Amino acid sequence: MMYRKQQLNNIILHLGVFIIGFIDGSIQEYKHYSLGNPKLCSPLSQKKVKYEAVIVDEGQFINQHRLLWNVDNSCSFEVESIYSNGGVIAVIQNINLRKNESNGECIDYIQIRVQNKFTRRFCGNFNATSVMNQNENGEISSINSAMNKNGELDVTIFIDKEPLAYNTRTEFSVVFTSFKECSYLNYKHYKLEQCNEREEVCIKTHFFMDGLINCPYYGCTDEGKCLLSSNIESKGSVGDRVLIGSLSTLALLFALFCLLIWAFKKHKLFCWREDFAHPTPISDNNRSSCVMEMHEPTGIRLAEPALPPTQPSAPVDQGKDLPPSYDSLFPNSTNE
Repeated sequence: MMYRKQQLNNIILHLGVFIIGFIDGSIQEYKHYSLGNPKLCSPLSQKKVKYEAVIVDEGQFINQHRLLWNVDNSCSFEVESIYSNGGVIAVIQNINLRKNESNGECIDYIQIRVQNKFTRRFCGNFNATSVMNQNENGEISSINSAMNKNGELDVTIFIDKEPLAYNTRTEFSVVFTSFKECSYLNYKHYKLEQCNEREEVCIKTHFFMDGLINCPYYGCTDEGKCLLSSNIESKGSVGDRVLIGSLSTLALLFALFCLLIWAFKKHKLFCWREDFAHPTPISDNNRSSCVMEMHEPTGIRLAEPALPPTQPSAPVDQGKDLPPSYDSLFPNSTNE
């Protein structure tokens, strides 16, 4: 019995380690929001998001913008870092937002506020690999990136109410990544890696070489080189990754369920115990004990019926007169 319990403990321990590893690995999945999601955009208040990494894109309803809207669509939200002594990086992966060709001003745009300063309005048509490959000196690419070392970024995404022209689309994808200053790392942050040798910016190791640019520096430092990052998220690929991740999670949970069933069956636990379907028969003595125990609270013991109390007989006093015998009263009947 002790050996069986030890085996079960080992199985549970290995399952726990496996589940913890799975949960830790699942953290690398990006939280995905689309424009129009009420958890991201609200006309009543500014929403706040706080994750390891977040992807924000245009969603579906923006490209249904073929009729004149009554008002412009403006979405403002705040992205917070999950780390103390850390901040947030924003890197535009790709963008296709309208601008006025005559004066170069943006019609639709993305703008980020870093503390009390605003970035330029991002619009036009470009992708991260093209703009970040221009210079590899390790400086921040202000063309498509922004960073705040003090905890949060305030973001505004503005879509003009004028309808889209025929055969045009609105597209953008922005990755927000929490980072920690490398000088504050300790043994708890062993899975963080430095973006740039000259900068104190560390992000999770699993964001390196994942096809998305998380570090804001020229040269696409977290992807080796910008040419290696040519698989920037295309439209629909984020949704595909979310679907694949969900299906993978369900498959893993089903596999864990089957593994637990196998372990319980092998070690004859719970409903696979030998005495589960056929309990040990109870002897008459045990049954009587059970009956007595069942009725014990009522004060009645059915197995042992109560007997009336017996009174002790009084001793005969030899000095006391006894009644006359029958023979002395009827002597004739005795002689006959």
